[in-house]
Amino acid sequence: MNVIYFWNDLNLAFTRIFNMLDEKGEFLIYMDHKDSLEKAKFLADFCKYPVEEVESRLKYAGFKNIEYTLDTAIL
Repeated sequence: MNVIYFWNDLNLAFTRIFNMLDEKGEFLIYMDHKDSLEKAKFLADFCKYPVEEVESRLKYAGFKNIEYTLDTAIL
């Protein structure tokens, strides 16, 4: 959980994960919203991806049926 913040190359990471899954496999990501991450100074070195970019990179890697839920209570 929360490792996406340390990945500089989402295309490489997502492609490797996609290739390891069987056809019914699922890949789940928990990530905080980029706006929330920007507020914390101690996270300065983290890769802060917007949801739209993560979704785009997942599609590029071959993932389909991508869904996400944004918890607006924490923004």
